[in-house]
Amino acid sequence: MEQLKEQKMVYEVLVLRTDQNHIVALESNNYDECFNCWVELTSQWEECAKESKPFQITDPIVTSFSPGMISEIRIVPVTSEEMKSKSHNPYYNQMMQNGFANTFGQGVDMLDQGYKR
Repeated sequence: MEQLKEQKMVYEVLVLRTDQNHIVALESNNYDECFNCWVELTSQWEECAKESKPFQITDPIVTSFSPGMISEIRIVPVTSEEMKSKSHNPYYNQMMQNGFANTFGQGVDMLDQGYKR
């Protein structure tokens, strides 16, 4: 249990929408920063719903939509930084270094020209 306390967790502030187009408003290892973002977003959501005006976000994307489309705003612990940096999957490590196309062989052509007789 003590080892878990020493690891830094990574948190995401999520705006969950009813149309399943969820928005990651912030990703950080600082919980207080995520909590402040959550407070701002929930206050804005409440105000927009009360005044019947669009909910607007300018970071990380610029968008505006009805506050009724939001089902929930939450903070989710994603993973620890240590687990992210210590992946033992060689394919994942190679993909992160070389890119997806170069991981499983040279010249992978995603556009294969379709079925040929």
